[in-house]
Amino acid sequence: MMMWTLLAAMALVTFGFRFAFFAGFVTLTPGPRLQRLLSFSAPCVLTAMATPIAVAPHGALWLTPDSPYLVGGGVAVVLAGLRCSLLWVVVLSLTTFAGLRWLTLMP
Repeated sequence: MMMWTLLAAMALVTFGFRFAFFAGFVTLTPGPRLQRLLSFSAPCVLTAMATPIAVAPHGALWLTPDSPYLVGGGVAVVLAGLRCSLLWVVVLSLTTFAGLRWLTLMP
């Protein structure tokens, strides 16, 4: 019961904060430095979510060149570093991953 109470309390606090900002009750304008720092938050969160999948897809470390997860992620990093458009990064890295998965699963 304590877990459900805690979960409901966290949901209520989260809803309250978001409602206060979106309804306009609280006006907060971050400075230019904070806005610049916040622009990096989405790539950091996505990297933190994708890295464990790329280096340990089945729960164990798999850092060999025949890992389609690692190679697909590497292709995505290289293409993003070359400043390719997001669409091309996604399409080419997923194509690389799918191709390598298909090649490694073939008998």
